[in-house]
Amino acid sequence: MDALWEKARENVRLANAVVGDGTPDDAKRALTTKMHATMGTVLAKLREERKRKRDGQTEPDLSDARLSKLAASTDHLPLRDYERLLHIVPRLVNVVTASPPFFSFQRNSHNAHS
Repeated sequence: MDALWEKARENVRLANAVVGDGTPDDAKRALTTKMHATMGTVLAKLREERKRKRDGQTEPDLSDARLSKLAASTDHLPLRDYERLLHIVPRLVNVVTASPPFFSFQRNSHNAHS
């Protein structure tokens, strides 16, 4: 408990040492050092949490059986309103799922017009 109080007192001292004209250089350095240390701690915790969250994720089931089962949930949706646009869906999916090497800027004359 004493360590927490000491940390709180230190933070109050640093907060009161407003960095500006008239603030001693050692107070500015202490505040800068403390801020960098705190940023490092926060970033390390964020990276750790992101890694933990990513490791806990499972790959979505995109099998035909699963997609067919989910498609039944869309039967009641008014998709007829979009009937004239559904022909572009495969193209959109291909653009979204294309891997980065696919988008190299090296085009030959054959692919330049397609």
